[in-house]
Amino acid sequence: MTSEEYIKKRPELIDMIMERRSIRKYTDEKISDGDIEKILLAGHYAPNATNKQTWEFIAVTNMELNKKIAKIVDGCYDTISDILDDKDAKKAIKYSKFYATFFKDAPLTVYCVATPYISGNDASYAMLGEEGRIYRENRENAQSGLQSVSAAIENMILAGWALGIGSVWLTAPIVAKDEIERILEIKEGRLVAVVAFGYPSQAPKEANRKPLGEVVRYIR
Repeated sequence: MTSEEYIKKRPELIDMIMERRSIRKYTDEKISDGDIEKILLAGHYAPNATNKQTWEFIAVTNMELNKKIAKIVDGCYDTISDILDDKDAKKAIKYSKFYATFFKDAPLTVYCVATPYISGNDASYAMLGEEGRIYRENRENAQSGLQSVSAAIENMILAGWALGIGSVWLTAPIVAKDEIERILEIKEGRLVAVVAFGYPSQAPKEANRKPLGEVVRYIR
């Protein structure tokens, strides 16, 4: 099957990708357990490095717990602001704080954890010593485990959108990573993102995108 034939068979997927928007305000409607499982399963089926599935998704529907975590995130940003003297820097932190806690009102919040990823060649790279340091560092900088979790997050977001459920992908709460990991009893890996899900309470605005020519180079 050619790519053109495949797209013709899945036009709704392309349309959904183009229409998806980040949603930060939600109705009070709960998300059914069945739909939550569909969202999580979509994440679990994401492409990932050597199919090691180095991730953990903590699905929280307990609103009080999310509000508790949001309060901790708020506190971290207040502390950061207090440390800073520069007015512009304080303003930027205040802006980030506003966008860091949307998850507190979401009926579903998924805390995304990247568990340790070990490549089959890591032992070989470790043997390279100083002479091969640049190759080892280049390989490590690919952050394969993080890329895997990112693919899973995108799958969950698109699955939610297909079900009429909006979402927003957040990394701003990670300033409180250590405390959040303690509360959620994350024993292995590191918290890398927080994704809030809920039914949109208002129509999303049109997203601005750079012209494709600004971000793509063709080499033929």
